[in-house]
Amino acid sequence: MLKKTGKTIQMLAIIFFTVGAIVSFVLAIVFGRDRNNDMTWVFPVILAGGVISAFVVSILLYGFGTLIDNTERIIDRLDHIEQKRSTDEARSFYRTLGPVSSVTSAAPRDPSSLSAPASTDSAQADDPEGIVPIEEGSMLRCPNCKRIQPASMMRCCVCGVRFIKS
Repeated sequence: MLKKTGKTIQMLAIIFFTVGAIVSFVLAIVFGRDRNNDMTWVFPVILAGGVISAFVVSILLYGFGTLIDNTERIIDRLDHIEQKRSTDEARSFYRTLGPVSSVTSAAPRDPSSLSAPASTDSAQADDPEGIVPIEEGSMLRCPNCKRIQPASMMRCCVCGVRFIKS
């Protein structure tokens, strides 16, 4: 409905104090005189009471406006941090996948033609049954090529080794 609600409430608090102080001064002049037009003890009481009550109410309103303004800033910062964090996580995930190779032909590749790289230090890589991947949360890490990939993969998307799910 309103933009910058906190600033609006703060401005209303300042206006309320100003109007309250002026009204209390006018009321003190009107009701603070006796029949001879002399000031009585009522004048300072009405003046002080009006100004103090206007001040207290305006401080409460101003504080509420500040609270709303600070809350809006916190929400904006958290949205920015969350957006940056999700972008950074996506970047780091795609960095672990390695470079994407370009497609050279439209013919589908035969999954059995995919083999493990020649430099394998794992005895499981030569196993025709496959290898057990390392689970990292909702992702899998191939022990053969060390690439992270989604847990739904049946084979490594880089080296083609079949995964044995435990």
